[in-house]
Amino acid sequence: MRQYHLYQVRNVSNAEPVAALQTALSDFDGTLIGLFKGLLGLPNTDFFVLVLSTGNRIKLPENFEVVAQHDLSATLRPQHHQPFTQDGVYVFRFWTLPGDHVDEVVRLSGLAWETFETDFATEVKALFRQTNAETEETAVLITWYQDFSTWEESRYPAIDAVRYFSARAKLINRALPIATRLVL
Repeated sequence: MRQYHLYQVRNVSNAEPVAALQTALSDFDGTLIGLFKGLLGLPNTDFFVLVLSTGNRIKLPENFEVVAQHDLSATLRPQHHQPFTQDGVYVFRFWTLPGDHVDEVVRLSGLAWETFETDFATEVKALFRQTNAETEETAVLITWYQDFSTWEESRYPAIDAVRYFSARAKLINRALPIATRLVL
């Protein structure tokens, strides 16, 4: 199973953050899936860095600190372990849920995506679960939307998707969506 790491990193100085991160990440011995800047829900000083790991951790420039780190395993997605490239809106949904609900959440998600992705200019990029199973777990869903109007339209999916999404929501204790854009 492929191991991913999602870092929330913070710029603690006034230096040009994207250029500094780009330079630091160019030396990473793994695959950079994406560097994301917040649009809604993430402090203006913070970024998400998603990497497919070879076992090494990223090395940040000295003007950055790691605020949070999630060690993740892919579930149904991604199917292709390569960098994200599409312009648009990437929504990260952090779910807290009982560990014994994760498999059912993954199953319901896959069923809902069958109509959801065909009805809107959207693509589910990844559904991760934390690497180490626990009583309470974190799962991360990353969905790409062409733009915010597509996200708005997608709030009204087909009835089959609604049924699966509703059943899934009952299994999740807490959800935190954060809208971002890909910067690298």
